[in-house]
Amino acid sequence: MADPVSGIPPGGSSGGGGDDGHARERRAEQRHPAQAFHAIATVRVRPGIQATLIDLSASGAQLETARRLLHGSFVHVQFLTGHGVTTVRARVVRNHVGTLSACLIRYRSAVRFDRRLSWLPP
Repeated sequence: MADPVSGIPPGGSSGGGGDDGHARERRAEQRHPAQAFHAIATVRVRPGIQATLIDLSASGAQLETARRLLHGSFVHVQFLTGHGVTTVRARVVRNHVGTLSACLIRYRSAVRFDRRLSWLPP
């Protein structure tokens, strides 16, 4: 099964890089798991779609939602903390079904922010 963020199959190549069979890292920023951000209480995709933060970087995030976010569309992601709300405009760059069962469907989406989040660690 392909990596849900990069779309690269295990042991596959991203189309560039060496011929040693290892996928080349294409991400511009280091991703941090959601657990590293205890201050983020809630994540929403406007208008009011609850989201689960999977991971986060200064230039994008991976989210899971009950509603599908359309590839190529622009959304506003809100991060709610004890200090207030940060809203950033983002483009949906990837989307696929993350969880599927008889009574539940959840979508995984990768979004790229229009501006870097300056409050993230390098």
